[in-house]
Amino acid sequence: MYFFGKISLGIALLVLAFSAVAFGETYRCVNSDGMFEYTSRPCLSDGTVAPSPPALVETESKSPSPKWDGSTCPMILSPKPEPSGSRDKRSQQLDRYEAQLYSDARAGRIRWVELVDQFYLECADLFPGFHTVNLVEVSAYQRVLAEKMDNRSITESEWVYHLETQAADIRARQQIIHNSR
Repeated sequence: MYFFGKISLGIALLVLAFSAVAFGETYRCVNSDGMFEYTSRPCLSDGTVAPSPPALVETESKSPSPKWDGSTCPMILSPKPEPSGSRDKRSQQLDRYEAQLYSDARAGRIRWVELVDQFYLECADLFPGFHTVNLVEVSAYQRVLAEKMDNRSITESEWVYHLETQAADIRARQQIIHNSR
């Protein structure tokens, strides 16, 4: 009886393996030792086991995308939430969004870096097709200051001061360029 139990168990395993191969769930390939191996990966043309596909690893990019770097936005995140004065509906919508982002950052619901990134993403969505590299300096500086705000290295009044100083420097530079023409 013991002998027939072993044989029936072996036959059951063979039937199970054959049915898995026959119905496409498993492949019968030759492994590196020359033995048959049942695998879920298809065999190569020579009958050997196909190598495992590389694992997909998600990495978070540290560099801002073109939509985040301000090059796709005609407006600049202001140092404090204030209306732009534009009559364009998109600009007014961006003004409201900017005020909401500042409110969320102050309340700790989002980080300051997210404030900068989300502002420029929304602006890029509102103004499709716009592209200039002139505003990248501003958004990059805002992002650096936002990181300092997140690390609590500077206060919000210093944030405003640094951004206002940068804006004044840019205006002075543009005036010099304008006067030299």
